[in-house]
Amino acid sequence: DTGAWMNFGSWNNLNSSLEYGKACEGAARVLGNAAGLRQGQTVMDVGFGCGDQDFYFLKEFQLAQIIGYSNSHSQVQLAKDRCEKLGEKRFIPRYGSAPHLPPSEHQFDAILSLDSAYHYNTRAEFFTEAYNRLKIGGKIGLVDLAVNEPLSFWQRVALLPLSIMIGIPRANLYSDTAYCQKLQRAGFWNVSVETIDPNAFSHLPTFIEAQIERFRPILSPGVINKYKFIASGMKLLCRLQIFKLAVFVGEKES
Repeated sequence: DTGAWMNFGSWNNLNSSLEYGKACEGAARVLGNAAGLRQGQTVMDVGFGCGDQDFYFLKEFQLAQIIGYSNSHSQVQLAKDRCEKLGEKRFIPRYGSAPHLPPSEHQFDAILSLDSAYHYNTRAEFFTEAYNRLKIGGKIGLVDLAVNEPLSFWQRVALLPLSIMIGIPRANLYSDTAYCQKLQRAGFWNVSVETIDPNAFSHLPTFIEAQIERFRPILSPGVINKYKFIASGMKLLCRLQIFKLAVFVGEKES
């Protein structure tokens, strides 16, 4: 069962887009382990999709609570419906758009973004926002895209059009080295980066197209067109190798 997952996935030891749900769970596992999730923590998840990753985090790491934000009203409602059906009270889906999220009554042990932060305008502003909402010693963890420097001439020509196609603001187009430097400027220390899977882009387009058909009854025409556009962008990503998928972690100094 693929659930309603939507991320690039970690495809190690997986060979078919039919195993997309397992690949997505693998990416969530990589993120949770890198961010040091553990029993009893309170976590913020920004860009939670339809909630699959949060149900996974709650089960796998025995978290006390996750407050999730999505800028899609339909995704928030779907996640709420799923929580009600499952009797899950530890996951609280809310509407909010990064980097400028609504005020929260919590300070968090960890703030996560799984395959979402490259859309934030800007991502560096989100780093500062996250830093301010973390407890001392808390961690930010992101599975995200970085520019795969150095680029050839033709890769550089294609970079901006491709980033527009998949919804990456120009301000977010930088290498993993620059990414770590921006986390440090936001106040984080003990910053690390690790490439997840160089083949992560190859299976996603087929699955996006299948998910569009699966959820067509609850998706607006605008959302359908958006994800068709993203699928086309993913095919170009695979061919041009302009971006790398990596997990980034930083800690709020104690």
